[in-house]
Formats: sequence, C-alpha cells, structure tokens
Amino acid sequence: MARAYPKLRPHSGQRVASVGNVFMHAGHVASAASRSTTVETAALASSSRSSFQWASRALRAASRFSGRVTRRRRGAHPVSQSSGATTRASISAASRTSASSCRYDASPCAITASSIWSPSSVGASASPVLTSFSSVMRHILRKFDRSSASTLATFARGAVVAGLLAVVTEAQQVVRFDFGAKARKTQDAWNNVHQAVTAGVLVRDAIDAERRRTSLDLRQVDGWSGINVDGCVKGGPWPGSATRDSFYVGDHDDRRAVLWLEDLTPGAKVDLLLYGSRIGAPGDRVTVFRVGKARLRLDAQDNVSRRARIAKAVADSRGRIEIVVEAPKPGGLAYLGVLEVRGTFQDAATHRAPAESVHGPPHTTARTWAIADGRTGHILHEHFGHAPREMASTTKIMTAWIALDLADRKPGLLDGVVTVSAVADRTGGSTAGVRTGERLPLKELLFGLLLPSGNDAAVAIAEYLGPRLPISGSGVTPVARFVDEMNRRARVLGLKQTLYLDPHGYSKNRTCAVDLLKLTWTAMQNSTFRSYVATRTRKVSIVTPSGRRREAHWTNTNRLLAIDGYDGVKTGVTRTAGSCLVSSGRRADRHLLVAVLGATSTPARDVDTRNLFRWAWRQ
Repeated sequence: MARAYPKLRPHSGQRVASVGNVFMHAGHVASAASRSTTVETAALASSSRSSFQWASRALRAASRFSGRVTRRRRGAHPVSQSSGATTRASISAASRTSASSCRYDASPCAITASSIWSPSSVGASASPVLTSFSSVMRHILRKFDRSSASTLATFARGAVVAGLLAVVTEAQQVVRFDFGAKARKTQDAWNNVHQAVTAGVLVRDAIDAERRRTSLDLRQVDGWSGINVDGCVKGGPWPGSATRDSFYVGDHDDRRAVLWLEDLTPGAKVDLLLYGSRIGAPGDRVTVFRVGKARLRLDAQDNVSRRARIAKAVADSRGRIEIVVEAPKPGGLAYLGVLEVRGTFQDAATHRAPAESVHGPPHTTARTWAIADGRTGHILHEHFGHAPREMASTTKIMTAWIALDLADRKPGLLDGVVTVSAVADRTGGSTAGVRTGERLPLKELLFGLLLPSGNDAAVAIAEYLGPRLPISGSGVTPVARFVDEMNRRARVLGLKQTLYLDPHGYSKNRTCAVDLLKLTWTAMQNSTFRSYVATRTRKVSIVTPSGRRREAHWTNTNRLLAIDGYDGVKTGVTRTAGSCLVSSGRRADRHLLVAVLGATSTPARDVDTRNLFRWAWRQ
C-alpha cells in the first residue's frame, strides 16, 4: 500500500519546509524506484503545483547566494570563486531537474529514479555543492522561518537520499547467454545459442535480464567441436537448463574456440562471468578463458558452482571484446555453458552504427580479408586479417606446395604413378572423380587437386607422398604423416593461426587471411605451382583397374581466371567456412594477392575479391 504523504503547504515560512518535503518525497520515490523501473503513487498528487514551482524558485535563489557563501566559508573544504560559479550552475541545474522532471497533474505522478537528482546535475564537485546548500539554506531559514530548526535536516536528508538512490538505481544491465542443445533452451530473459560449429553472428540485439533488447551482438569466429549434455543438473548458480549443457572444444588438435562481443561502445568496460561443467567423465577438463591480457583457468570436471570472473574487460576501438576458450593440453577438453555480461549497453531501437565513410576499402560479405604485395609478400591491408577461420579447400595450396617442393628435390617424382585407394575414393566433399584402383601420374593428379578441388585427389597424393616424409609427429599412417608435415611447415613459415587436420580442408582446418597470404606468396615463388593454379581446364588420361584408359576433363573452380589480369590461385567452400578465395591479380607493373574468407556465396566471394583488387590498385 502506498505511503500517505502530507500536503505541501506553500505559505509563509513553511515554504522552506516545502523544499525539504519535496526532496523527502523524491527520496521515498527513488527508494521505491530501486525496486521497479517506474513508480506511480497517488501521494504526490495531493501536493499542490505551486509547491513544486516554489521549490524550483527557492533552489534557483540558492544558486545566487552560493558563490558568496562559499567564498566566506572556512574549514576543511575551501571553495574558490570559480568553484562557487560551478556550484551555482550545479544548484540551478539541480533545481530544474528536481522540480521540472516531476510530471505533475491530477493523475498519479510518475517519476523515474534517474530523473530525480542525477549525478550529471550535481556535477563533479558534489561535496562543495552539498556544503554550499547547507550554508545557503541556513540563510534562507533565517530569512523565512528561524524556528524551523529541523527543516534543514529534512531538506539535506531528502536531497542526499534522492541523489544516492539515483546513482544506485542506475544499475548495470545483465545479459546472459546459454550455450547448449536446441532442445534444452533456457526460458525467461536468456539468449540461447545452439550453433556450435557455425561461424557468424549467433545472437543479434541480445536481451538483458529485464527483457530489454540491447545493441549487444554475439559473433562466433572459430567454432567448437560439439555439444555436451552431461553438465550440472541442479545446485549451480543458474537454472539447470543453462548449466546442464555446454559447447566443448578439443577434438584432435583443434583446442580453441573464439567468440566476439560486438556493438559495444568503444572503451566501454564490462564484467564477464563464464561457466562450464562436465559431470562424471574422467580426463582433463581444465578450461582456459582469455580476454585481452586476462587469462583464467576453470576446471569443468564435476563442476557445480565454480565460475571464472573477468572484471572490466575493455571494448576495443571497434566496440568489440574477444573471448578465447581453449583446452591448454593435447587431449583435453574445454567447456562453455554460460556467459554472463554485466555493463551498460545501448538500446537496440536507438543504436545506430557509425556513418559510412566515403573513404577506405569496400564493404564485403567476407568475414575477413587481407591484401598483400605480390612481389614482396608484405601485407598491405587487412580486415580482421588475424582472426582464425576455417579455410576449406584453400588447404590444398599447402598440399600442392609440399608435393612440388619435394619434386624439386627429387627429380622424377612427378612422373611417379599414383594408385587411388578405396579410402581416397570414399572421401566426401568436392571430387576429381578418380576411383578405386585407377592409376595416373602425380603431375596429372595435381591438376585434379587444384582445378576441380578434388578431396579424393588430396588423399591419394598424401598417401603417395607420406611414406617419403620423415616422421615428425604422432602420425603413423601415410596421410597422418603428411598432415604432420603440413603443420611443421606452417610453423616454419610463422603461420600462428594455422592448423591442419587433413590434406583437403573438408574438416575443420583453420587459418587466417594473413597466414593464408604468407603461404600463398611462398608457394607462388615456385614457377610450376604458378602454372598449375593459372590453368583453366585440363584433359587427362587415367588407367582403369582393367587396364583400359579413360579421359577426365577438369575445369578450374576459380571463375576469375576468365578475366584478364587474374592468374590464380585457389577456391574453397564448406557450410561452416563459407566461401573462400585466394587470388592473384596483375595490372600494369603491380601484382597483388587477395584472400577472402567466409563470404556468403560463390558469386559474393568473386565480387568481394574484385572490389578489393579495384580499390587496392588505386591506392
């Protein structure tokens, strides 16, 4: 039940008491507002309009005295004349905010806590302002009502309560994300994420705990291995539907996932709470969370209530915070079930992206891209160029380069005959159409690798060359040994974001646009490689298991080769990687290399690439 307040009486000396009552009312309203967004109470409706008007006039009159009073003050907080001017302005602003922000009519008065006395009204010199108020109000009390000894205390107490509660009620927003199975969504103001391997924006305009839609977006840059449903069922810090399932990463050699929080105010600080749980399974479940320079460990094994907290994570100049989740040891698994973000976010309805510039590179559908000088390999421009992404069949640049590099060292290797195995024949994805038991020279099979982007050709080449490579890792099969060599060469070249799991890219091989251009520039130094990737069509003769010959016709998937000036190098596309393309282009005496990763379609990646070439050639 609403508390009954006395009417404000705007007569004689009690007008001063009215000022105190106004702020006492503000204090009570602010206290209630801390429990609800808007308070409607009939108590203020009984107060006369003139009381509010008089309160406003009294505070403005106080501002005229404040400079004089503060200059006369002596004690612990001396205030200069300039401070007095600031105080007068602050008091005047406070009077306008306090009186005019109260919507007064015959109906109940609706007041929000932030409109009563906001910190911006008081200003930075809050202590001198309140002290000056005391001095000014003593003067007013002596002038109007010397007997009202308690009025000053009433005024000051109400004002301070209103101001402090206005600060308290301007609380941080809380946005929660639940990572897990689609069938186990968490209801009631949670943002559910169930695309474990999909790259791109997973949640747009996330809702906060009050169901307000914010500008905050969640983007997945590097996906996960899968979804775990054996986490904490009850007793955790959040509902069981949120803590029971989670995303995990750690299959094979891929031990890292990357998320971005986007559309924050540049420089904004937020607090992060991260949680993961795996109940009942033995093994290493230590999870490492990295945000900026912060690095925290959380053991998800049989975890019920442990959480990792990262305080004051700062958004970069693009309004983005990167969260890296990784398993620190080979064979370990890392988990993320809940992400809680606390901060102040813009409203989705009013948030607008910065105005588009008429300068700079073109907009692209590609998630990341980079441009390099074809003569030196130096990176000229990039957009999220170091962000890790799946690379799809651009993997085959490394596969072909290793084969040709070995051939340079071992004359006659390209003339060796490769027999296609059943394993190669059954490889999924794009294909060169070679079948079990068929035979053809390595130099011809490389066309099947690079033109139609044959995954079957990639496996056949790895099986053929693997036994000729030294054992440098854990690989025991020819293909595993070849993949070890791919990763070894990536390390030698300094490709820090690159990881190979297969020789063709149909799984989750990852790289970044900058790494991919470093590799491509190195491969393009080989004249035989340049000849292969510039070939548009090829007809080859294949010997069948019965000894008969058949012809195969292969066409390059790189459509830019049909345009004068483009001379390579490799395409790639999978559902999770999007459309990828590494290209070489020449105009006059300029040679550029362009890599785009994660475009929305094959035509889009071609348009993205051509626009980037046109822009870069003009720089």
